[in-house]
Amino acid sequence: MRWARGFALHPHPSFLAPRPYNIERREMNHPISRYPVPKLEDLPQDIRLYGATDRVETGSYTLRPFGRPVIEGYFGGRFARELEAQGDGAFASFAIEQVCAALGNGMRKRLSPIAESAWARDPCSLGAYSYGSEGAQNARAKLAAPLDGRLFFAGEHCSDVDFSTAHGAYRTGVRAAREALRALQTRKA
Repeated sequence: MRWARGFALHPHPSFLAPRPYNIERREMNHPISRYPVPKLEDLPQDIRLYGATDRVETGSYTLRPFGRPVIEGYFGGRFARELEAQGDGAFASFAIEQVCAALGNGMRKRLSPIAESAWARDPCSLGAYSYGSEGAQNARAKLAAPLDGRLFFAGEHCSDVDFSTAHGAYRTGVRAAREALRALQTRKA
């Protein structure tokens, strides 16, 4: 599977943590590297991590989407195009630096790239990317609302929590399919 303008990482299989990582142990004045290096399986599930909050040259990361031992990374705008222009491996290299800065340098031994995408070079998308703008929460609910109980909508734009993501599209697809099945069952009854 490939992700929009980003990458996915998975743990190196031969490296195990000495004990489970406790995310609550991170203190403001103490570097996280003082603590045991986490296994991906020990990190919280479906949690977002931001590489930096003081600049736009950063990535947004989802830890363990759907509970899988993976970290997804997302990049956008001018910075994503700059990384893409650097060639294959640039997204993953940058992301590994940011993930290690947040979770400890020992993570470096545990991460390896799975996939990387380059949407600006894709002739079908040409770098297109959607995002949730301020005040869009109500619009997403309206877009997801069934029409006359006969037409059901899904997609990342319909997700109130996981907008702008592939897993948001997937989850709304599951929801819309269940709604459609319920509507069909109601009509038969």
